[in-house]
Amino acid sequence: MNYKTKEIREALVVLEKAFLFRIVHPTTSCARPVIQNMKRSPRLHLLDTGLVNYFSGMQEALFKSTDINTVYTGKIAEHMVGQELLSLNNSPLHNLDFWVREKSQSSATGRLRSLFQFIDGSSCDVGIRIYGGKYSLESENTIVGKPFRLLNIPYYNISKYREYVEMIE
Repeated sequence: MNYKTKEIREALVVLEKAFLFRIVHPTTSCARPVIQNMKRSPRLHLLDTGLVNYFSGMQEALFKSTDINTVYTGKIAEHMVGQELLSLNNSPLHNLDFWVREKSQSSATGRLRSLFQFIDGSSCDVGIRIYGGKYSLESENTIVGKPFRLLNIPYYNISKYREYVEMIE
């Protein structure tokens, strides 16, 4: 079946209004206010973690695992962080955004390259990484040598990220 973009967009809006997922738009801006780039492809953020587990085929691995960090990686970890961030704001109008580079170049993943590029393009001197490790604060340099502080926060403590940022400012 061939559906037109308008028909797909209308179906997605209806499903979003049913609170099955949020449509998350990217931004290419490194400064506030965050302006969504409506020309870039959005992501769908499912609002039910059980559905995410089911659709990704991870249920069996979760039941057998003693450490969810070994199961939840990549997009699933991103989903969990998104859920936590959404829970920090009670307004249904609050939404998530994600940053993408202006140029569609690719780079290796897992090395914080996008974070480094964001820091290079912004006036920020603190970057935040949410991960499966321990809380820490490190001094880093971006790829072009700009110094910044990297705040590492464990997944389980993301709801406290504002407090951690206030402590280091």
